[in-house]
Amino acid sequence: LSNPEIFLDTLTLQEARMSCKLENLVTSTDELYQALALGERQALNPAVKEVLTYQRTLTAHLKESLSPALILRMAQAIEPKNAD
Repeated sequence: LSNPEIFLDTLTLQEARMSCKLENLVTSTDELYQALALGERQALNPAVKEVLTYQRTLTAHLKESLSPALILRMAQAIEPKNAD
């Protein structure tokens, strides 16, 4: 992976989306990526804002405990042919 953080960001975004869904904050993956691309402040949907806040917090805490080497090993375990 040229940028292992993409792997972590994708996983935490999906985790945040699913966790918020349990609290009846439903949003689509498309809405989330659009908000990330356009800037979170332009997101009008409160559910999108909540998911992105959850994801940002989760990512910050995980980055403290996950090294790039560990993320790379995880990616290689999932997709051994495409991890490099």
